[in-house]
Amino acid sequence: MIQINGKGEKVNSLVVYSTKSGNSELIANSIAKDLDCGIVNLNEVEFEDIDLNDIDTIFLGSGIYGGSFHRRIIDFGKFLNSSSSNRTAFLKIAFFITWLGRGKSDLTGIKHFKGILKTQRIDIEDDYFRCFGESFKFIRKYHPNENDIENAKEWAKKMSVKKNDR
Repeated sequence: MIQINGKGEKVNSLVVYSTKSGNSELIANSIAKDLDCGIVNLNEVEFEDIDLNDIDTIFLGSGIYGGSFHRRIIDFGKFLNSSSSNRTAFLKIAFFITWLGRGKSDLTGIKHFKGILKTQRIDIEDDYFRCFGESFKFIRKYHPNENDIENAKEWAKKMSVKKNDR
């Protein structure tokens, strides 16, 4: 599967996400549309079907659940480490997170994920995006909102520029 943008051009970035409530999906769709790049919902595909050979940056999105990423994101990290991954080049990962804002659960999730990625061919950006996500239809209601979406798009553009400056 080659990632093609809406203009028929090959792209080097890919938005990959998993979601339970739709919060991460909203941010993922906004980033992919703004960057005009491919998007993959890990809840709907097998990892082996994702062609990563020409991808140099993955925008990886998840909610935080008890200090951890969505199970499919964790499994995807294990896949990236495995010999099953069809990736051959260096890869950068930039996280975007939706969460309820509990303590340092965002940092706990990132630390846990970094522990999974033992390969030296993956660079995890320290600069990540986070915004509140609605839960149970009343906690953090109306999030992610338009401001959150605009901030996510600006962050993704900044990450793309950083990538191109390397």
